[in-house]
Amino acid sequence: DCTLQASGGTYIFNYNPSTKMLEVLYEVPKYEVIFKDYDGTVLKTELVEAGKSATAPADPARDGYNFIGWDADFSNITNDIIITAKYGLNSYTVTFLDYDGSVISTQTVTEGESAVAPDAPEREADAQYSYYFAYWDGDFTDVKGDVTVKATYINVLNKYVVTFLDDNG
Repeated sequence: DCTLQASGGTYIFNYNPSTKMLEVLYEVPKYEVIFKDYDGTVLKTELVEAGKSATAPADPARDGYNFIGWDADFSNITNDIIITAKYGLNSYTVTFLDYDGSVISTQTVTEGESAVAPDAPEREADAQYSYYFAYWDGDFTDVKGDVTVKATYINVLNKYVVTFLDDNG
């Protein structure tokens, strides 16, 4: 029996004296592929034949972040490799609405950050009331999800002065 190591694999030669046959076995090289999380935690280890693809583990999760992929290609393995999960910060939409539900402003905010309120909206007076912006009806600080807030107004009864004049003014 004889084993020969060559680039591209291992060849094993077995000679059978009774049959006078030489058996040649070829072993394809295998490489170690390690999938790690952002903190170095090993998610999966796999031995992959040269030129084959590794199989990624289930997408990992991380509080405050979304998984966006892996930092290296693992479709044609040609050497030992460590592949690390990549994340992006979660972002959410904060929507500011007027009293009638019309959109005043939308902002994209990274998780844990605060939105910046737009300038106070103005509302036209009607025959009975004048309206003054008072506050936004929700919290848009330390955002942890999509948020919708609505403008709230104080209404003040309109007062009119009526002057009665006689016929000479």
